[in-house]
Amino acid sequence: MKKAVQSKISHRMVNKRWMPMPVVLSLLLTCFGMWFILPSIHLDQKQLPSSTEAPTSEVSRLDTESPTLEKSKFLVLDQRFSFASDFVKWMQRYTDYEIKQVTDSPFANVFQSTDQAVLLETNKGTVHVVFFPNSGEAERVEIDEDFTVRGQITFTFTGTKLNEGAAPLHATGPTYQYSHNNLLILSSNSDFVTTFRSRFAEFDTYRSIFENFELNFSEYTYLNDLKLKKIKVTPEEIKQKPERAIFRLRSSWWANPRLKDNPFIPKVGDRTPGLFVRTGTYDDVLSIYAAADGTHHLFRLSWDHENWMWAPVEHKQKPGKTKQSSS
Repeated sequence: MKKAVQSKISHRMVNKRWMPMPVVLSLLLTCFGMWFILPSIHLDQKQLPSSTEAPTSEVSRLDTESPTLEKSKFLVLDQRFSFASDFVKWMQRYTDYEIKQVTDSPFANVFQSTDQAVLLETNKGTVHVVFFPNSGEAERVEIDEDFTVRGQITFTFTGTKLNEGAAPLHATGPTYQYSHNNLLILSSNSDFVTTFRSRFAEFDTYRSIFENFELNFSEYTYLNDLKLKKIKVTPEEIKQKPERAIFRLRSSWWANPRLKDNPFIPKVGDRTPGLFVRTGTYDDVLSIYAAADGTHHLFRLSWDHENWMWAPVEHKQKPGKTKQSSS
């Protein structure tokens, strides 16, 4: 995966800001099939041109017919947006967002150092993602807005050079900014900020645990607990296809009252366990988490056919190499 989601979080920024809205000229631009940014133009994320449609509502769900979970259905992007491919896959796997379509973002025309930006339309709103070429560059970017005229807010960006004539921009509603390494994320939905901040932190923690136990992170597939819950399977189905037991797996497997001598009892401050299955299999399952004291824990789970549940068959723990930040 690209450095946008692999590198450590040096620091994070969350700022309440303001988003672009449209001008009367937008209808004229649409007639000519064009989209570009003019000084003082109002940008409306809902009226941006659509170019890449998600094939079905099955996008980002695990393929229930795949015994190895290798056929997860990811959104196929237009070649123009290939730079965002790894991030989109990461977002589909590590979050509960369903990406409906990927389109051009007007922010592709704002910054001198990059023209790589996309607008993602999801089941929970829209979000702009700008990809800067250098590590940490996005974390220096700030939005500077002017509230002098009520209802006519203008804003620009500081911390990086802008294209000539790209600012000022106009907005009438609030937005939220989140920066991670070389990613600048902008949305009017604050839930995106909360989700990305926690998911990036979890992602870094999981990678650290894999490294600590000398496991190859790329050989395993992350199992999204929220998406596993959406796929219902019956005992009869599991008898016919044992691989479908994977859909009975939960990050809260430890709470099963039938487990005896459970070595894992979560404490205040412990990270939520992450579930992984070795790619190409359905029964090589890991549950990993970082305790509040920094200790890394790894459980190997196995499907108990007799009791119809996932149970731990091995438990390892090691001191964490670095204490994880909770921010």
